[in-house]
Amino acid sequence: MNKWLMRKESGEKNYKARLFCFPFAGGSASTYKDWAANFCQIEVCAINLPGRGFRFQEKAHSAMSTLVDALVEALSPELDIPYYFFGHSMGTMVAFELTRKLRALNKALPRHLFLSARPGPSKLAENNLYTEISDSDLITMLEALNGTDKDILANQELLDFMLPSLRADMNIVQTHVYAQEDPLQTNLTVFGGLTDPTVQEQELFLWRLQTSKAFRLHMFEGDHFYLNTQQKLLTEIINKSIQRDL
Repeated sequence: MNKWLMRKESGEKNYKARLFCFPFAGGSASTYKDWAANFCQIEVCAINLPGRGFRFQEKAHSAMSTLVDALVEALSPELDIPYYFFGHSMGTMVAFELTRKLRALNKALPRHLFLSARPGPSKLAENNLYTEISDSDLITMLEALNGTDKDILANQELLDFMLPSLRADMNIVQTHVYAQEDPLQTNLTVFGGLTDPTVQEQELFLWRLQTSKAFRLHMFEGDHFYLNTQQKLLTEIINKSIQRDL
């Protein structure tokens, strides 16, 4: 059992590909718990990060470099068939930097990157998104983004449980410095919400600079967490894209 992965237990053994899904800041693998039903012969593997879910007693990573190094070690045995990455928000950054690390190590690369709700990294290099922020302001920010269950936001005990891993993730976002490298030789599809207050369509288009292969951009009705309301359409696009590639 790989503790870094949440995967659906089924009788299927002959998967043609794997889709690894990376969570947003403060999020968990449970975001993708229903995705498997929308894919055929593709194993959906949601990433379980330390500090949340059943790994809540483990210390969360607070730097991109240590997280990526840990993911290389954890996922390398799983890269024995064609594979793909999907990342949302912070997960987009992790998926992208992990791909570049795998390239540096001369390992097999994902055939396609599906990246969501994050400006192209050349934009991120210009701005730190957060400085020190109080718990109350952090909760206000979560309410504005509309991605956290209101029952959690109203429950101080649950918030106390969640905030440390969220703050560690925010440190990853804030301290990560983009280093320019050659574009990836990997197909790249980017997704965004039309009413996302954190990223504009033109900022998503900056991802075009990061690949020498095919690039596509899809915009959905919805805000930063459009993937919760547009799950069926989003997974349909990803599934069809992977099926064409196999």
